[in-house]
Amino acid sequence: MPEEPPILVGAQVSELPELATRVERLESDLAAVRADLRNIGRAAGVADADIASLQEQRRADVGLLQAFRTTQLEHSDTLKEHSRVLGLLVATQLQQTEVLNQHTGVLNQHTEVLNQHTEALARIERDLGTIPEE
Repeated sequence: MPEEPPILVGAQVSELPELATRVERLESDLAAVRADLRNIGRAAGVADADIASLQEQRRADVGLLQAFRTTQLEHSDTLKEHSRVLGLLVATQLQQTEVLNQHTGVLNQHTEVLNQHTEALARIERDLGTIPEE
């Protein structure tokens, strides 16, 4: 808008054309102000819609975070239970390993006795000779 001289309130208007010019300028300025207000109103409406959209997204995000929290708590409980069961399994495995080691020791002793018996039988056969089968 081109810069115009200010309207002098209380100034004396000497002629009707000057008054008409001033009224036209005021009406033009008023139309520009109204157009600006309409633009501001549209911008405010767009801003309101954007804010509403952001609030809706925020509510959805909060709901998602709550769901994640609930799931994490459930998984933590499950993990605690699995850790407890794993501890029991490890303890059982250690006990079974101990028993297996004991059995292996007994088996080794029996193998040694069997080897001694085999050697004794071989000596007896050598000393007596082969016994004929009947």
